[in-house]
Amino acid sequence: MFCVGKITAEKAAACAHLNIVGLVGSIDNDFCGTDMTIGADSALHRIMEAIDNIATTASRFLLEIPAASVDSRSSFTAK
Repeated sequence: MFCVGKITAEKAAACAHLNIVGLVGSIDNDFCGTDMTIGADSALHRIMEAIDNIATTASRFLLEIPAASVDSRSSFTAK
């Protein structure tokens, strides 16, 4: 931040011991070079939980309910 003039040299020196790390987060899991982004796992977990709940309800009432989850690259439909 010092290099672009957002903080003074004194502030940069006072904070020189800090290590700052950035973490990518996206529920789409569409960042290049990452195995899985923060948010993608929890989004997939919630989708699977919702489908399980729908399946349980459908089986109780002998129904067949299609469910779909669509991301930026593909779609998945479950029966």
